[in-house]
Amino acid sequence: MKFNKHRWLLLAAAAPSICAASSSDAHRPKPGDRSSPDRELARVIEVEQDFASASLSQGIKRSFLAYSAPDSVLFRPGPVAGVPALKNDPDDNHGLTLDWWPAMGAIANSGDMALSVGPWVLDVPGKTKRQLYGYYATIWKKQPDGSWKFVIDGAGAKIGSKPARQRGSTVTKLPVSQDRRATGSAAALEEVKAKDVWLGQAAMRDARRAIASCLSSDAWVIGSAAEPQGTPNGWRSEMVSRPRQLRFQFVKGDASSGGDFAYTYGLVDSLDPSMPMRATYLHVWQRRKGDWRLIFQGIKQGAPQ
Repeated sequence: MKFNKHRWLLLAAAAPSICAASSSDAHRPKPGDRSSPDRELARVIEVEQDFASASLSQGIKRSFLAYSAPDSVLFRPGPVAGVPALKNDPDDNHGLTLDWWPAMGAIANSGDMALSVGPWVLDVPGKTKRQLYGYYATIWKKQPDGSWKFVIDGAGAKIGSKPARQRGSTVTKLPVSQDRRATGSAAALEEVKAKDVWLGQAAMRDARRAIASCLSSDAWVIGSAAEPQGTPNGWRSEMVSRPRQLRFQFVKGDASSGGDFAYTYGLVDSLDPSMPMRATYLHVWQRRKGDWRLIFQGIKQGAPQ
């Protein structure tokens, strides 16, 4: 779930960690359990919190392996296969401790795909005993056995100061889509890819306007050193910090079984000479009143590896 939970952000200091068993198994429902989206989102938030606790008690590397889906992708900063990357990480945290907590959650109407966003804090040992701060974004997907595992992690950004949203703060829950569709996952993903392509073409002319035209009013936007506002149209201040022209390159995505919730990710670089940038992007889409809207837009800066 986090931008820096291991080497990605740990590149700012050191590396990952220790042991863990599947405390995520505790969140595996009984066969045939058909929970409502609201109940499933509550489960995802609980799983996220247990994931963070495992990072502190069992180590970064082992906790990530325990909560990772087999096909997970990490942004380091470019997209890489999650499990092989984690297995190649050092087993020793070198004294680093990584903590985080959810501040926002959203889920598909079908209750099988979800988004979690929130602050992270990395304690770096040494004479200075520094703390680094940021926000993460994680995509969770319900597995065939009913458990929740992350499929995208590391989409986020460092911020310049201690996050205002502290542990125990109310988690903002975005509304569940009310669009009832016969469209399945594959068809929904094709629709979202088309939106992603359109956005990419428009962003080469005016990125700020193109992205803003796709955002829902309650969308969260991450990428700069500023803490996301998470308020209606609060993303406007983030948008003005972006280059005026961007080139997006779609890599992959997925959609919920109900066809109302999807994500896409890929590479992005600036076409604005005054603001050079190479990064990885994550777009989270939701059906709102018959159209696809972005409920999350994140850019993780750094030259993709």
